Amino acid sequence: MHPFPTRLALIIAAATILVVELGLMLLLQGYGLTVLEEALIASLALILLALPALYVTLLRPLREQVSQRQGAEQALRESEDRNREILDAVFDGILITDERGVIEQTNPAAARIFGYTREELTGRNLEALIPESERARHAERMRSYLHEGRARVIGLDREIRGRRKDGSLIPIEIAITELWRDDRRHFVGVLRDITARRQAEAALREAQQALERRVAERTEELTRINLALQQEIEARARMQAELERLATTDTLTGIRNRRVFDEQLALEITRAKRYGNKLALILMDIDRFKSINDRHGHQAGDRVLVELARVVASRLRASEVFARWGGEEFIVLAPNTDAEDAAHLAEEIRTRVEAHDFPEVGRVTLSLGVTQYAPEDTTDSLWQRADAALYRAKAGGRNRVEVELA
Repeated sequence: MHPFPTRLALIIAAATILVVELGLMLLLQGYGLTVLEEALIASLALILLALPALYVTLLRPLREQVSQRQGAEQALRESEDRNREILDAVFDGILITDERGVIEQTNPAAARIFGYTREELTGRNLEALIPESERARHAERMRSYLHEGRARVIGLDREIRGRRKDGSLIPIEIAITELWRDDRRHFVGVLRDITARRQAEAALREAQQALERRVAERTEELTRINLALQQEIEARARMQAELERLATTDTLTGIRNRRVFDEQLALEITRAKRYGNKLALILMDIDRFKSINDRHGHQAGDRVLVELARVVASRLRASEVFARWGGEEFIVLAPNTDAEDAAHLAEEIRTRVEAHDFPEVGRVTLSLGVTQYAPEDTTDSLWQRADAALYRAKAGGRNRVEVELA
């Protein structure tokens, strides 16, 4: 009950009792009573009137206040019990401290995280849970917040290190909230031990690093294998190219050999038959080559063959096929060329060879036979006419060109 209504009720009750008392005393004077008798009767009446008034104005409101306070205290105890049950049931640790960092309230999860009992944590300063190397920085942050309002220690989750009762350090994720209660500032920290998470992350990193190492090793191994395979492929390609070169070229002079020339000759004859193309053949032979070998030796004779092939090849076009026919004989296949043009080419080759100075040997001459493709010619018939022309050149005194037509 509010004090002002209580005082008003008392004043009204007192005034009423006073009025009644005065009226009673005036009434008693008419009965001729003594002063003592009047006083006794008046006192008794005062008591009878005052008791109900006191009850109505004081005792009943006071009883109601006591009942209300008892109900409020019971509700507060029940609320505190519920809050305590909630704190006890929360999986995360909770620490409630004052501005000095003294722990006022905690829960079993927080005690379990730091290895204390709840009783041991309560009343302990928060610095006991901070590694010694980080206490000064924590104190500076708290001073900055309390004096300057900097909120670096308040807000979202962040990771710190906590110190357990046994001195071991653990990684902790914590969020701090400011709380005002009874005009006093408190701090509520909700924290979680993330040791298992960090161990899982470390294990994952190690597994990832091991996998990366394995992949790198496997990649390196595959690279070595691929390099070896590439080298083997290249070696085989070189070997294949060399085999093809050996199969298609003359080993001494490096120009085409007779087998390749025969294939090319058959192909050009087929084209000449189909499209009516011109085709000429020049067969040449070194004059008196046996005497060169006899006089200067076979090695000198081989060098003459090599040099002759170089001199002749330097005059020919890319479309003209030049090959060693055998021994000291060479042959030229000239597509799109008639006998007259082939004879001019043969004469130019003859004069160029005659004018050339062959080391160790000196002058060397050629005899050349020329022929032209005719319808119904075969490789044999075409070659036989060229050979006949060469024979006439030899018989006619050597170092000359003869033409044989179909």
